[in-house]
Amino acid sequence: MNLIFRCSELHRLMGNAKSIDSAFLTEEVQAIKAKKKRTDEEQKILDDLLDRTLSATAKTLVKEKVRQLRHKAPSKFTGSKETRKGNLVEDDAILFLMQQKFISAEKNTIRFTNDWITGEPDIITNTAIRDTKCPWSYWTMEYFKEDIESKALDAGYDWQQLGYMNLLRENHDYEPKIINEAYLDFILMPTPKECLTRYDDEYLHIDYVLEMNPSDRISSYRVEYDQKKIDLIKLKVEMAREYAKTLVFGG
Repeated sequence: MNLIFRCSELHRLMGNAKSIDSAFLTEEVQAIKAKKKRTDEEQKILDDLLDRTLSATAKTLVKEKVRQLRHKAPSKFTGSKETRKGNLVEDDAILFLMQQKFISAEKNTIRFTNDWITGEPDIITNTAIRDTKCPWSYWTMEYFKEDIESKALDAGYDWQQLGYMNLLRENHDYEPKIINEAYLDFILMPTPKECLTRYDDEYLHIDYVLEMNPSDRISSYRVEYDQKKIDLIKLKVEMAREYAKTLVFGG
């Protein structure tokens, strides 16, 4: 099964496995593992096998994709208040970002695909990709550098941006474009009233946001292109396809 992964899914695929897959545990590998001191070459053998091993989270993702393809099932994720807001304000957030950062570009509407992944970045300039994320409220917006980085990495947004940069270099239908950096932009936008409940503070969600200094409504995280990580993405996709072949439906 030639599985293709969305860039937004990559963080689930790329999680580190806790131990080497038992299929790779030959007598030679077992002997290396048993050693208290290993040579650099021996350690590399173990590290490479661990890279080829899917984590439990990755296996769950593969199972979901196989089921969805077989039964043409709707997406498992049905949305949340955060995603609903994000969808509603996305166009305004992109325009706001371009105005504040003096970016001369249009919202990207092209979905790029290669042999491993697919994705649709928000903004593509001559030098960078920019992808917007809209927090639910002021208090869920990251402002301190360590919090911005932690949010980006914990959510796996770095893998998503790496995927986008790879797609611009390698895709089936468009002229290759070499871009070496991407920015994840957290943008605080007023929450549409239809997303709010009687328990939400309308002032905090709307008027307070509009009263803020516009520059304070944007927090950005930079991701640099890394070929080694791109190669690892491709390897994990290949391993996911091999794992998919082993799955057997009951009944």
